Amino acid sequence: MTNPDSRCRTEILGRRGMPRRAALGVALGLPFMAGGYWTAASAQPQHAAHQADTPGTHNMLVFGDKTVFLSHFPMFQQMSEDGARFATKHRFQLIMEVEFRTSQGLDATKFYRQARQQHPEVRMYSLKPETLVLQDLFAPPSGGQPRRSFAAGVFFDHLERGGKPVPGLEVELDREPTKMIVQVKRVLHVHEFRPADASPADLEYILFGRGEELFLAHLIAAPADFDQILPVSISGRSLSDEELNHGFRVRLKGRPNTAADRLREQPGPVTALIRAANAPIGPDKPPAANESTIKIEPRREIYFEEDELRTLPSFGQTALERDAGF
Repeated sequence: MTNPDSRCRTEILGRRGMPRRAALGVALGLPFMAGGYWTAASAQPQHAAHQADTPGTHNMLVFGDKTVFLSHFPMFQQMSEDGARFATKHRFQLIMEVEFRTSQGLDATKFYRQARQQHPEVRMYSLKPETLVLQDLFAPPSGGQPRRSFAAGVFFDHLERGGKPVPGLEVELDREPTKMIVQVKRVLHVHEFRPADASPADLEYILFGRGEELFLAHLIAAPADFDQILPVSISGRSLSDEELNHGFRVRLKGRPNTAADRLREQPGPVTALIRAANAPIGPDKPPAANESTIKIEPRREIYFEEDELRTLPSFGQTALERDAGF
């Protein structure tokens, strides 16, 4: 298989015959740590990078109505020579809250909102950022403050699968974006994949959002995992924006952590367990020690992907992806 981190977008075609991405996401630098993950509550990542990655293109999902969020498309391909880490630049799950500006500093988020209002049939949006180095955005290897803005373009649907540019936020796939600037307001979740990590036995999600606009992102930990974003409503507990800034983990006790058992839109709520993402976890403090019960009503998923999270993805469409419409 061709190295996805070194290939040129115009040379390599991926699943469904569309150009594949070459690298990875962006961030603001508000990491948090809890069981190997970063949250807004801590200052440093648990796993420092061995060396700086080379620049790459880090395509992302765009979602949210009142608030704009980005979620990087991750992968597990490529192992370091010592087997201690995944060498691919795709080795991070990354979720951010952002806003869009023109190159002159004016509001450009309005173009995204207008597109959502005018095209309610469009299920997902995607973003192509300028070529950049991931570590410079949330943990610069050389130290100093992380980068907090980058140029990008936004597409209807999946830009790697035939998506068309959103008016006002256009960019050509084979050119660097210059028209629109992404301003990163906060990093909500960053996790570097490690070969020694294992997926939780129970289905587990990251809960985040702003106000009443809440989302779940499946917690990605190991190869053969799956990526999923879906909007939700909750009852049984109120969450302030300040609490949401620090992050929450949601666990469905006894429900297998598989793509086939993932949360889907359904009538009525689901009972789950919630805990603060930065709650201490250890031999004397299992997750259950900090959990409380919450009711979650899942809505139609915005994004679902499983093939590309395998160590040897086929870049085809799995049966579950086909059934879900992705």
